[in-house]
Amino acid sequence: MPKIIIDITNADYSDFLAECNSQNMTPEEKIREIITCYVILRRNRRKLPQKVLDPFLSHER
Repeated sequence: MPKIIIDITNADYSDFLAECNSQNMTPEEKIREIITCYVILRRNRRKLPQKVLDPFLSHER
């Protein structure tokens, strides 16, 4: 399985862990959910009005 390494602050990671815990998810499960949602948004980009998607896709690189 490939590894992805990202740099985030301790505060951001703590917030992420708190979000995971509040949803009874492991960090791996939460990341998988985030990626799945992103992929679904990208696949449906042509089907939905752009103004609906912009808030979700505004952090593209």
